[in-house]
Amino acid sequence: MIELEELPVVAETAPDDLTEPASGEKFISFEIGEQLFCVAAVSVQEVVHPISPAAVPLGPPWLLGLGALRGEPVALIDPSTVAVPSRLFANGKPKTIVFHSLANRTQFALPVDSLREIIVVEPKSLKSGEFVHDGRPIKLIEHDRLFNSFEGTAI
Repeated sequence: MIELEELPVVAETAPDDLTEPASGEKFISFEIGEQLFCVAAVSVQEVVHPISPAAVPLGPPWLLGLGALRGEPVALIDPSTVAVPSRLFANGKPKTIVFHSLANRTQFALPVDSLREIIVVEPKSLKSGEFVHDGRPIKLIEHDRLFNSFEGTAI
């Protein structure tokens, strides 16, 4: 398991007084193929090494498969649900982002090609679910909206 404290923290906007901590919301950035994404750090329960999925016959299109994490079932989200399929980085260090479960619901996780860093973003910098960091666009994945889009589909 990767501790979130091990990821570097980068402020998107530098504070005027460098002695003050950066304000804003923390996001965990990661790559899927050549695309850069982020999720709110508060929505992430943990980051683990890849979880092997078992296929679910006649499962919904967003479901990569079911896996197990410490003996509990985890629904693995197909990364192509959030990213345009593209080549994987040969030097990627794949991880699985495990989200907090919502009210006794199924635990969801998203396999990613590699983790990047924790980014502190000012709310005013978030425009229509996307912002630029180090010259690269980063797409925001809102886990609540993502999970709600899965509602009504049986696993």
